[in-house]
Amino acid sequence: MSNLTAPSVHHYLDELDRALHDLPRARRREILRDISAHIDAALADAPEQSPAVIATILDHLGTPTEIAEAARAELPPDRSRIAARDVIAIVLLLVGGVVVPFVGWLVGVVLLWTSTAWRTRDKLIGTLLVPGGLFAPVLLGGGATFFASTTEDASCGSVSAPTPSSAATVVQQCTTTGGPGIWSTILIIVLLIITVGGPLFSTFWLIRHARRTA
Repeated sequence: MSNLTAPSVHHYLDELDRALHDLPRARRREILRDISAHIDAALADAPEQSPAVIATILDHLGTPTEIAEAARAELPPDRSRIAARDVIAIVLLLVGGVVVPFVGWLVGVVLLWTSTAWRTRDKLIGTLLVPGGLFAPVLLGGGATFFASTTEDASCGSVSAPTPSSAATVVQQCTTTGGPGIWSTILIIVLLIITVGGPLFSTFWLIRHARRTA
């Protein structure tokens, strides 16, 4: 492949290699080998190897992104199971923060970002959609309970109750006031829905979009 020495060709093949990073290694090497052979043959048949001629050949091939997308579309559906480490990552992202506050979730984030089963978009959803997983609603629920218990105010007073006898009976009467208002309650409910629904949605998303490997 003596004709593949042009800097633009090297750059094109490097870009193609990066665009194919998520394909199986054997398929990636096959595509690079075929594209390299095609470029080499086209340059050998060209009357000259000027930058303009090389650019025309590369334009006819399409961009590295287009080639990578076409290669992915040709792959058969993968029905194999999700790798064990990816299952652990999903579980830790959901409940790891509850089992080991924050640290468990953080381990799940590390496993998520070091995995090749998801694209960057999927990893961002798994990380940023309610960080901490279900630890957030547990913390919120505990805080709401504490707030409700500390804002209640009990007041007691003595009242005289008439009895059939001539003497009056003194009755101790207590009333409880306070507690969170209606808007505080609504806000807590909305936050609980978001903090529970977010982790559940991201869990479903990661399961649905995992590129399964045997």
